[in-house]
Amino acid sequence: MAQQRITRAQYIDMLWQLKHAFEQTRQQGIRFIHFNRMLKDETYRTEVIEQASQSDSPALRAIAEQLLQVGFEGVLTASASEAASVAFKTPEVERSATKKSMLIKPWHVGLGSVSVIAAAALSVGFFDQSVSVSGNISGDKVWQSSKVYTLKDIIYVTPGSTLTIEAGTTIKGESGSALVVANGARLQATGSIESPIVFTSSQTPGSRAAGDWGGLVMLGDAPVNGGEDLIEGLNDQDGLSLYGGSDSSHNCGVLQYARIEFAGFEIGMGNELNGLTLGGCGDQTLISHVQIHRGLDDGLEIFGGTTSVSYILVTGAGDDMFDWDKGWQGNAQFLIGQQYHNLGDHGFEIDSNNEEPTLAPRTLPRVSNVTLISDRSEGKANRAVSIDSGAGGDYRNILMLGFSGESIDLTTQATTRLLASGQLSFDGLVAYDIGPNRNQYFELETGENDDDGGFSERSYFTSLSDDVVFGENPYLLGNSTDQESPTYHPSFRSPVNLYGVNPPPGEFFEQGARYVGAVKPGADEAWYTGWSAFPIN
Repeated sequence: MAQQRITRAQYIDMLWQLKHAFEQTRQQGIRFIHFNRMLKDETYRTEVIEQASQSDSPALRAIAEQLLQVGFEGVLTASASEAASVAFKTPEVERSATKKSMLIKPWHVGLGSVSVIAAAALSVGFFDQSVSVSGNISGDKVWQSSKVYTLKDIIYVTPGSTLTIEAGTTIKGESGSALVVANGARLQATGSIESPIVFTSSQTPGSRAAGDWGGLVMLGDAPVNGGEDLIEGLNDQDGLSLYGGSDSSHNCGVLQYARIEFAGFEIGMGNELNGLTLGGCGDQTLISHVQIHRGLDDGLEIFGGTTSVSYILVTGAGDDMFDWDKGWQGNAQFLIGQQYHNLGDHGFEIDSNNEEPTLAPRTLPRVSNVTLISDRSEGKANRAVSIDSGAGGDYRNILMLGFSGESIDLTTQATTRLLASGQLSFDGLVAYDIGPNRNQYFELETGENDDDGGFSERSYFTSLSDDVVFGENPYLLGNSTDQESPTYHPSFRSPVNLYGVNPPPGEFFEQGARYVGAVKPGADEAWYTGWSAFPIN
């Protein structure tokens, strides 16, 4: 076989055209293609090309047939000093000039300009410059998508400073590092579906693990019960780790379309950083479309403040998926938590103040459209929802699946008293496949196990409206517990349509989401599609 050489840029262009050909056929049920992942992940790339080769679309098959003839082992990781080309196998027989031009044509049709090829190359870091980040950030800084930033230690964005992170930027954390936006500083990190901002481990793919680095911390001046405090997981650094104050409208900044992976190192017993930590952030802060993946401790933890969050996905947390306390009084809509087998603790861990449960402000968020999924755990009693120490809130449209413990546990009389006052309420709940025998939704609490003054969760929740249902299958499509490509969609005919209620009133909530869970039943594409990812290591 004679060999014809093609450049790496041509190969990238072919893959780019493959992605666009997929998009042209998505109405036929073809899935979304992650271009960056296709370039970086050889297994995923091979899977996509093979799927295209079996498609009913002639355009897809034509591009796939070209790609299947390319030996792409190592093509996209070749160094600049090596020949930037790959072997394209052609028969030894002499081909005519016309046939040769036909063979090369797919590389240049439509997106064949040099600028497009260069942009594609930049998007996956072929021309990236590696930047080491040490010391605090003062003044206004911009981190560019053409560079990879590596955190060497705990980096503070100091008061009065703004760190802007461009869409598509990758930030890597070394052991013991973290990014902390101090009270009075601001983060402006706005990614996109096609170009999310990625915070990840500095270890090479395949050797990454939970706790490789610290995570992202955003601190503000909004009220917390107990007054100004030192954020969990950090030591005081000239006051830069303190949060809490009196400005409920404080703005910690923007975090949108971002992934935080392999975070959460431990400083000491019970003192760990989370994937994303919000301390005292006010209601001008914007947090949406964020995935926290394979963190060592909690996924998202909120300490007080009034910030609201939406479209949050937590996968494979080492402890709780969502945790809030210290008087958080914000809003939340569209939350998904997926707990991996024998990993993690609760779906929701909700507290107000362990020492003084009645201390103001109390934890009183408004939460709607939540999906909490567990792949069960042997020898553990993981709960979907645990509410303790005088915490309240308005909880609606919550779907709970697969936990080995109980569905909902209310602890202390300071908590259960809030039911009568209306400061703690539930509506639109569906729980399925929960408990040690898969049909035991509440534990019997007597004697030493009575932690709420004789209150019976079973009696209370089963006496609520017809919109609170235990034991009915929600019929999710696909495998919701898969660790590499989970699906959280309910079918269009799912009973979650029947038991949904109106979300809480107000401009923050999407009022049309009158269904149980975080994903609209029968949706062709969910809000987490395109920018989320589920690497194992």
